[in-house]
Amino acid sequence: MQFTWPVSRMFVLICAWLTKNWRRIMQLISAPMLVAPIFLFLLPESPRWLVARGRISDAKAVIGKAVEVNKLDVNMDEVVLNKPNQTARKGTVLDILRYSVLRKKTLIMYVNWFSSSFMMY
Repeated sequence: MQFTWPVSRMFVLICAWLTKNWRRIMQLISAPMLVAPIFLFLLPESPRWLVARGRISDAKAVIGKAVEVNKLDVNMDEVVLNKPNQTARKGTVLDILRYSVLRKKTLIMYVNWFSSSFMMY
């Protein structure tokens, strides 16, 4: 968020400066969203998500592709991925309020997000 907001604000300002018609400005700033669905097909699933769903071979394939792209020397036959233990209790939003450390950090994050968002306006 901290990077995309200023960049998109600059994009909106440049569009407004180059184009005076408000309809054209709306078309220009909405155009990148037409390209966004393509990324759903181009970006791979997270290996962590794949492992959690039991798709170990798919996770190894994604990790292998990342190793290949980054030109690392890793033997993929030695990589062992195990499905996590499902006996762990799932957390809820109320767990944040239950512990004082999490309450404090969450409050600080809310104030930071509000402040940074408010300063953009």
